[in-house]
Amino acid sequence: MVALAIGLTTVAVFAASARAVPPVTTTQPISATNVELDGLCSFPIDLSFTGTVTSTKFFDQDGNLTKWISHFTEQDTFSANGKTLVSDPYRTNIQRDYEAGVFVALHVDGVFVRVHLPSGGVFVVAGQNWHVGYTIEHGTNGDVAAFCAALSA
Repeated sequence: MVALAIGLTTVAVFAASARAVPPVTTTQPISATNVELDGLCSFPIDLSFTGTVTSTKFFDQDGNLTKWISHFTEQDTFSANGKTLVSDPYRTNIQRDYEAGVFVALHVDGVFVRVHLPSGGVFVVAGQNWHVGYTIEHGTNGDVAAFCAALSA
């Protein structure tokens, strides 16, 4: 009797996994030039970036999207007043959760920028940000004054 129960459970598990829609993974380059950043400093900053994003979408047995995870590797260039700062390459992760194909939560974590400043300091923004009907944030927002001073006239 126990063997029959184990056998039926095994068949049910394999049947369910056979119907599941496999994950779909894509990798593509990302880039932009001359994106104007306003509000960070008292002057506009031009942002250019290059990188790659690898995204994987997960589905339930009915084909509904359940999770979408993206891993970004990016490098930024900031320009203003004839000065330029280039970031280290950095990694950021974004996870979007879905229930029955409907978006319900967003989780962002990693480094969002890391720039070595001419003064010897580092401007880094890193942490976590979760949106699940409310926002939880953990991390550091960097020394904006030192970043702006490095790009000022």
